[in-house]
Amino acid sequence: MKKLLCLIVTLLLLLSGCGNEAVETTAPTITEPIPETTALSSEENQLLLEQEAQLLEDKYGVVILVGDQCDTVFSHFTASYATDYEKVSGILKTLDYILGRYPEGFFRQLCTQERSGIRIHLIQDLWANNEDLYGGDYGGFSQDLLDHYILVLDVDATWEELYYHELTHIIDMHIAMDAAKREDALFSEEGWSALNPDWFPGYADDYMNLPDLQEDGWFVDPYGAINPQEDRAQVMAKAMLPNYRIYFNNNQGIRMKMEYYSLVIQDVFDTTGWPEILPWEENYKK
Repeated sequence: MKKLLCLIVTLLLLLSGCGNEAVETTAPTITEPIPETTALSSEENQLLLEQEAQLLEDKYGVVILVGDQCDTVFSHFTASYATDYEKVSGILKTLDYILGRYPEGFFRQLCTQERSGIRIHLIQDLWANNEDLYGGDYGGFSQDLLDHYILVLDVDATWEELYYHELTHIIDMHIAMDAAKREDALFSEEGWSALNPDWFPGYADDYMNLPDLQEDGWFVDPYGAINPQEDRAQVMAKAMLPNYRIYFNNNQGIRMKMEYYSLVIQDVFDTTGWPEILPWEENYKK
C-alpha cells in the first residue's frame, strides 16, 4: 500500500511539472539583444563607398568624393555630408550610367596642363547662400576652380537631365579655354549668338520676365535665355536624353544649335575611336 501511495505522488508531481524531470520545456528568455550581423558601421560604409567610387574613377578618369571626403562649403553654396549608404551607392550606379553614355575616354581629355580634370562631390542638403541665385534649393552645380573642375551633386536629386546639364557646363568651360588658345577654333560666342532668331532681345538674367520662348522652338525653356552657357547646357542635356527624336524634329532652332555644338565638341576633342553617330546626335541623326 505504501508503495502504491508513493507511485501516485510521483505521478502527480510529474504531471504538475514540479519534478526533477520537468526542467525547462520552453526556450529561455534572452535579455541581451541579438546583434545585427548585417549592419555596418559608418566607417565600414565609408570604405565600401570609396571602393565603389574608385571603380568609376578608374573607368572614366574622374575623381569621385563620398562621405567625409567631400567639401561642404563652396563659394556660393553650402551642403552636408551624405551618409546614407543606399542613397550614395545608388547615385554611384546612376553616375556609371551617365558617364558611360559619352564616348570612351571622353572625360580623360578634360585633364590638361591647366586643369587636372573633374572632381565629383556627392553631398546632400545643397543650398545656395544667396537666394537671388535663382532660388535656394539646388540639385547640383559645377565650377571651374582654376586647377580643376568640380561637379557637386545632391544625392536626393536623381533626375537624369541635371547630370547632363552640369556636365555640359564643364565641357563648355573646356571649349572656351580651347577657343582662347586656338585662332582656328570653330567655337565663338558670336557664332553661337548668330543661331538665335532676329526677334530675340538678347540673353538676360531676369529670364522669368521673358516670353515663353520654348514655344518658338529656339530655346528649351526660358532658363536657357539667361545666358549662352545655360542655353547650351539645356540644349545638350535634352539631346542626351533617349527618345527625344520628335522633340528635335519639331524644334528646328534647338536642333540647329545642337548640330553646331556637336561640331564644336568634335573640333576640340580627339575623336579617335568615337562612333559615327555620337550619343548627343542620336535624337536627330538616327
